[in-house]
Amino acid sequence: MAESPKKYLSPGSKPSLDKPWHRDAFIDASHRIAQLGYCEWDFVNGRIISCTPHYAEIFGMSVEEVIESQSTWEKVLEQLHPGDRARYAKSHDSQMSKGTHEIEYRAFRKDGAIRHIREVGIVFFDDDGHPAESMGLLQDITEQKERIQDLENRDAMVRQVETITDIGHFIWDLKGERFRYTSPGYHSILGTQAETYSDKITSFDDFILYVHEDDRERLREDYLHQHEENIDLVTDYRFRHADGTFRWLREKSVIVTDSTSGIYQSIGVIQDITEQKRTEQFLRQAKDSLEAEVESRTQKLSETVDRLNREMHEREIISSELEVKNAELERFTYTVSHDLKSPLVTIKGFLGLLQKDIDANDSIRIKQDIEKLKSATDTMGVLLDDLLELSRVGRVMGEPFTCSLADIVRQAVDLVKTDLDEVGAEVVIDDLPQVKVDETRIVEVFLNLLENSIKFMGGRENPRIHISAKPVDGMICCSVRDNGIGIDEQYHAQIFELFERLDARIKGTGVGLALVKRIIEIHGGKIWVETEGTSAGCDMRFTLPMA
Repeated sequence: MAESPKKYLSPGSKPSLDKPWHRDAFIDASHRIAQLGYCEWDFVNGRIISCTPHYAEIFGMSVEEVIESQSTWEKVLEQLHPGDRARYAKSHDSQMSKGTHEIEYRAFRKDGAIRHIREVGIVFFDDDGHPAESMGLLQDITEQKERIQDLENRDAMVRQVETITDIGHFIWDLKGERFRYTSPGYHSILGTQAETYSDKITSFDDFILYVHEDDRERLREDYLHQHEENIDLVTDYRFRHADGTFRWLREKSVIVTDSTSGIYQSIGVIQDITEQKRTEQFLRQAKDSLEAEVESRTQKLSETVDRLNREMHEREIISSELEVKNAELERFTYTVSHDLKSPLVTIKGFLGLLQKDIDANDSIRIKQDIEKLKSATDTMGVLLDDLLELSRVGRVMGEPFTCSLADIVRQAVDLVKTDLDEVGAEVVIDDLPQVKVDETRIVEVFLNLLENSIKFMGGRENPRIHISAKPVDGMICCSVRDNGIGIDEQYHAQIFELFERLDARIKGTGVGLALVKRIIEIHGGKIWVETEGTSAGCDMRFTLPMA
């Protein structure tokens, strides 16, 4: 064996395999590139004759150590894995008839490591046809075996993952418009056969024909956008199964370039989400049905409340005992409204639970939640019907119409003229606008406020009441201001409650301001008091609809 390539070629010489040392160099180079080991075997005496350093390296030994360790057939077999010895001996013996043998087996290195070896042997026969010696080529294929095993393990793992997660994966050649690979899970989802599938899908146009016609253009746009922007894709579409039905698929794919072939390709996974889509559709229908039911019952509730309000207004017109019945109705309404809160709280609570149960796809609890909601709305309906039957002493407001606020104020002033003259109070009225109200009720508002101011003049030397109004935020803001004793700020909200009287010595029932507040609120306005405290006068302000 040559020690260096320089021995085989000198400057200016031309390589030739005609010379032995050229052939040796060529064989040595071939062995290095192919990582082959070469040996010669004495077939008659059953021992190795010679070997190359590459051969010795396979066994982790020197050439001398190999010659010693394989000096007999028994020693040769001892270097082989016990599970491969019989098979190796049988293959070795076959050379007697075939002249060659080829086998893969496991052998022990000097350090005890197991290596996978591929061996090819050739027998040379003498003139009488008897085997004289043989030569063998050995190659260490351990890493190749490990790579193959690793690929098999990975492939098995992928198949296992596909089975557990019900997914399949694919590799699509973007330029050639064909599938480079489709996994068993992929074909399991579509009910197709790997052997014939690639023959059917030879272009993107072939593939798109299996997509539901309503999803084709959208899917084309998704793919085009992915290719142009080189982004990850997540999309849902319907694909025709082998049985002719359409299945909903969710695809997630990325675009990569194969490092070996340079092919521009899309690698992705698909998952059958048909049942998920059906569940989503069922939940949408259930939600729509529930919303329709709630809307219907809400409409009925609104109609009941409207009817109740109308009857309350009608009763207010025909009631001869307005203040007494109004006070009774205020107390009654407060009690009933308190009771109405209970089913409303129940409805709100179960709506929250219903949403959670819909998200969890718990059909049993969804039905239970709907029954609870129906029960709560039925309870509210009963309460409202009872309220309607019991509200026979309520107020009734007439139809609002455009009228002069100045005329209304003058009517109220005329009604308290005697009281005004008795205390010597002056009433100043500014220019007042038109309003759209129930005139009778608003006269009642000013009448109550004027009476209130007269009661609380507190013996002023020059008692004075100032009435004014101005537009504010689309409403008319009215003011009835006096220079009486005023009201402490802590009582501003309390004075509008039923039967609240700040001074028991002053004549009154405590209903007037509560009645005023109710009339103003029925008109869509609000009322409040402004004062700087006691002995600083009082300014009652409220809003009414603008004409």
